[in-house]
Amino acid sequence: MFSTAARMTTKPPTGSKSGKAAPHFPSIHQFFTQTAPELAEPARHPDLSRVVRLLEDPVSSSLRERHISALKKVAKRCQNGFLLRDLVNVFTILNFCAERAKEHPEYASILCDLLHICRLPFLKEKASDEANYASIVTDSLSQMGYLMRVSDSKVREQICTSIISLYSSDKSKQCEDGLCPTSLGYRQELVERSGVAETLVMALGLMENRLPAKLQVLRALQVLSSSSVVNCSLMLKAEGAQKVCFHMNEPDQSGQVLFRSSEILWNLLENGSREEVTSQLSNMDCIMVLKEAFLHQLLNGYRHYDQQLRNDLLVIITLIAENPSAPLIESGFAKQLILFVTFPELKSHSTLIRNLKLSFTSEDFEMKKLLLNLLVVLSRDLSAVQLFKESRVMLALMLLVRPSSSDRRPSGKGRRSWTSVQQEELQLHALATLATVAPLMLDEYLSCQANTCLLMLLEWCTQQDSYFGQGHGFHGAGGQGRKKAQMRYCVRLLRSMVSLSNSLINQDLCDQGALSQLLGLLRQFQEREEEEDAVCVEIQTDVLLTLSALCEEDMHRKELFGAEGVEMVIRYLKMNPAQLYSGLGHNRLFLSTVDCVWSCIVGCYTTEDLFLEKEGAFLLLDFLQLSPRSMKSVLLGTLLELCDNHKTLVHVDAWRGEKDLTAPALLLQLWRQEEAELGVKRDQQGRITDVKKPILSRYQEEEPLVSVAANRPSAAVMDVSENLRSKIYCLFCRIGFEDLRGLTTEEDYITLSIVSRYLDFKTGEVWNEVSAELELEGVRPITPDAEALSTIAQTSEDTARHVCSLQQSILDQQKQEDLEEEKLAYKEISLNRKQQELTAKSWQHHVAKTSDYKILKESKLLQERSIESSRPREKSDGFIFHSTCIPGLQTTNFFSRVLTIESTPASLTGGPLANTDLALERVPIEGGPLRKVAPSNAELELPNTRGAAGASGSAVTGAERTDWDFTMAAELSTSINIKEPRWDQGTFIGRAKHFFTVTDPRNILLSNEQLEKAHRIIQDYRQGVVTPGLTEDELWRAKYIFDSAFHPDTGEKMLVIGRMSAQVPMNMTITGCMMTFYRTTPAVLFWQWINQSFNAIVNYTNRSGDAPITVNQLCTAYVSATTGAVATALGLNALAKHISPLVGRFVPFAAVAAANCINIPLMRQRELKHGIPVTDENDNRLGESTNAAQQAISQVVISRILMASPGMAIPPFLMNSLEKKAFLKRFPWMSAPIQVGLVGFCLVFATPLCCALFPQKSSMALSRLEPELQEKIRASHPGVERVYFNKGL
Repeated sequence: MFSTAARMTTKPPTGSKSGKAAPHFPSIHQFFTQTAPELAEPARHPDLSRVVRLLEDPVSSSLRERHISALKKVAKRCQNGFLLRDLVNVFTILNFCAERAKEHPEYASILCDLLHICRLPFLKEKASDEANYASIVTDSLSQMGYLMRVSDSKVREQICTSIISLYSSDKSKQCEDGLCPTSLGYRQELVERSGVAETLVMALGLMENRLPAKLQVLRALQVLSSSSVVNCSLMLKAEGAQKVCFHMNEPDQSGQVLFRSSEILWNLLENGSREEVTSQLSNMDCIMVLKEAFLHQLLNGYRHYDQQLRNDLLVIITLIAENPSAPLIESGFAKQLILFVTFPELKSHSTLIRNLKLSFTSEDFEMKKLLLNLLVVLSRDLSAVQLFKESRVMLALMLLVRPSSSDRRPSGKGRRSWTSVQQEELQLHALATLATVAPLMLDEYLSCQANTCLLMLLEWCTQQDSYFGQGHGFHGAGGQGRKKAQMRYCVRLLRSMVSLSNSLINQDLCDQGALSQLLGLLRQFQEREEEEDAVCVEIQTDVLLTLSALCEEDMHRKELFGAEGVEMVIRYLKMNPAQLYSGLGHNRLFLSTVDCVWSCIVGCYTTEDLFLEKEGAFLLLDFLQLSPRSMKSVLLGTLLELCDNHKTLVHVDAWRGEKDLTAPALLLQLWRQEEAELGVKRDQQGRITDVKKPILSRYQEEEPLVSVAANRPSAAVMDVSENLRSKIYCLFCRIGFEDLRGLTTEEDYITLSIVSRYLDFKTGEVWNEVSAELELEGVRPITPDAEALSTIAQTSEDTARHVCSLQQSILDQQKQEDLEEEKLAYKEISLNRKQQELTAKSWQHHVAKTSDYKILKESKLLQERSIESSRPREKSDGFIFHSTCIPGLQTTNFFSRVLTIESTPASLTGGPLANTDLALERVPIEGGPLRKVAPSNAELELPNTRGAAGASGSAVTGAERTDWDFTMAAELSTSINIKEPRWDQGTFIGRAKHFFTVTDPRNILLSNEQLEKAHRIIQDYRQGVVTPGLTEDELWRAKYIFDSAFHPDTGEKMLVIGRMSAQVPMNMTITGCMMTFYRTTPAVLFWQWINQSFNAIVNYTNRSGDAPITVNQLCTAYVSATTGAVATALGLNALAKHISPLVGRFVPFAAVAAANCINIPLMRQRELKHGIPVTDENDNRLGESTNAAQQAISQVVISRILMASPGMAIPPFLMNSLEKKAFLKRFPWMSAPIQVGLVGFCLVFATPLCCALFPQKSSMALSRLEPELQEKIRASHPGVERVYFNKGL
């Protein structure tokens, strides 16, 4: 949009005779020059530049006739319109004529002729001319508007006519010379950009006493504002609404001024800013103008046109009344309008009313409805209520509300009234108006006995008669052919009145039987078979809300609500939840039903018991599970109040929802959903992440801290009422926090731990707000108060930490349970797999027997050996044995179940042999599956089993073929924990027994077959399969053999010299040689290298499977330990040359000790950097500690040094004494074997005893850990005071 200042430029005057400065006028700059030959001017169009030069030439300034002749030629030759490229010259000529017209009137006629041509669309030579000359056209149109400064009326009228034609006329046709007119849309856009609408509004002030010109300006403004938002904004910018209103009542016999002014105001209201229009009209002058115009049309206008104009003015006045600053009441106009509202229902002595006559036409009917609507708008101003009372508006409205009947129409000749259709619509409109106005005039409402009238109207609505409602109006929607529309607005009015909680109104309604009448109305709706629509749903909703308002906090009315009301409510609660999303208002109906339960049932034990008997609590819980979030607050509040009745708790406990969901589980689910909606910080398991803000929502955290007044609730207090958590907590307080049904996941228990502490957390949150506000206000509490605030904050944090630890224990317990279930499932799978393998092997063996006679013979022999092995070698007295040798028996396979046979007890047989040695005795049979026994046990004598062997002998042939014998034996338990040592590791004796078994040198003598056998026994036992005939001692023996030869992580067989059982023989050999050959440097170098190489092999063989020793670590430790040991040995040897030989014998010990101090820390340097895992007494991991790693490595180094000390400290004394004896002097080569033997004897006991010095699972006080780790453990596990770790070997 171009501004006025940007479009106007000044030009010095030319050709002035008087020598005075001529008035400045806007001019247009030429932006494009004609240079191309294709732009040559057509022959029919004059060269306007020559005309301009003629007019501007000072020499020809006095040649007026020549000027006029040239201008007439221009007007004659441009009858089809002006070219776009000529507009600069055209408007230069127009401005010239406008200036000369002041002194020479003949220029005015030429100006009119040229402006008359401007009404035609501008012509373009090429399609691109519209875009190229857009700015010139915009400025030209703006100049046209500024030509309104010319005082000649005809010029002004022609300007307005041309603008109207340019903006609205579209006579697009191609000229004969190939020129095309510009499009209508192009012209309209540039007219809007030119701002000519604003110019015309300002030109209204120049139109005094010039009615034709003023009408033309108003007509132009009407056209410009009819469909353009831009033009309306420009007009309002120039205060067009106010200026047009001021000219509205100027004398005009035709009435065009008033009509066009009202049309302009209408256009501004529709296309412009309604607020700006009403703001410009909301002053006393405009109100008085509108008042005068409206009254003139009301009292003097009898034509249909006048009545339409009157109604249009009334709509404008209504819109102005919506502005609170409009002085309608101060001007007295409001009082007059209110009087018109009561006509013709009430008679008045006012002069206006006496002179007013209605023809009851459609326009009068529209005015009546507009006046009723004006009442609603005026009711927003309380000062207008007094006017309502003075004008008896309530009585007039109640007269309109009365039920329709044929006798209401006035009779008599010449009397007229509203038609039945109009009367119905006015009745509905009056009811809608009363819903807003009646609550403001309670005394008038009671004095008119409005309750009685409304109840009678409601009863009339429920009657079945011949009334046929039209329902054509806005308020009659949905009521055509019935009385549903009247019922709708009547119930709405009743709801508006009872919601005021006025005791007189409510008591009056109850005294007249409103409760039973409303319940009957609900019953009628529920018994209808037709499909419900939005109006029916709205009526039922309003009835339920009315009942709620009447019965709230009144026990007697709740009793009157009674069984019938409970039955109605139950039916509504059984609504299909899918209807909540029907779009007909069922969601509001359901909310009103819940509110009815809260207000009409809860609090009265009689109705509560009836409600519970009909499973009302179940229905509320069903809807609580399925309803949207916006309804859950009301449902929870109702349930909470209902739980004051102890019978409700039984129903809550018994309720089951979808997927067998219980009420506690549902409440916890709602809690989690609410916290997710509020943005409360929780981790993936739902645990507390910030102990300082355990329940703080994201909205509270983002809200800036401000100091609030004492009577205003803070954010923490508002949070209690704005979300569901407080109601859920109160419900749990009713049903309890323990022994809740249906909590199956750890997530439920984690959430429950937070819910149980909600009040404590909220209390701490409020006190934190108090502290923050005090700090914000710069208030320092006194010392006792400050200590109290600090204690409260610390208590809240401690409570949160306690909840965190409880949540962690819940997760750990659930994890352990899941692990146990996984183990059981794996064990079952393993057993099934093992059984399948045994079945397959049995079938293969059976097939082999049927196809290979040799195998059949072996099976037969195996059967006979098994039977024979089960017989005792000595026959005891008193036993009767049954022979299993059946002559002619050829069957070797028994396909039925194995039978258990017992001899009949002698006490039952009786007879002559009962008391003799030949009496039958009861033979106990030891049942169970067939078991394998080792060959060494084949010859054992088993008493009391011969009968069993005979009974089951035929079944043996189906067993697996092996070299082992089969026997019946009891199965070894699978509950032995072979992952842990056999003996108690909490005592030194237990640890010593364990390491004596682990380091037993005899284990290196076992063959591969024995090792594989032990491996198989352990693997089967871990899978739950017990080797037949296996004893507990044999199991533990196999376990230690397995541990001595196989790597615990990878399961691979270890190198022989790297096993723990090889420690004694290898160390005794290497140590003995080191202590024998220590005198020469080559010997020291060789044996120290051998010792450290052996240590490297041991470290590599016993490396960790999860975090293996890297080659770099192994080489570094190997080189460093060898270097340290050699350097120590050589250095001490050099010193020992000058001291006693006995001291020299201890040099190898010092070298070994130094090597251990270097080797072990280097091998475990990663633990010193990053720490080792520490746990609590239940093996729950707490973190990694470097302090624990230092203690563990120190204990290992001490154990290694002490392990070597007996073998390297005791033999030197003995050998030093023996070398002085004659035996070693005679046989010096025996020195080495004796030395090795002595060292070996010491190591056999020193190795296990020194390994047992410290527990494998060491411990240390929590206070000795790193400070940050201490803080972490105290936060997550408050009760832990001691931690545990594996020290390693």
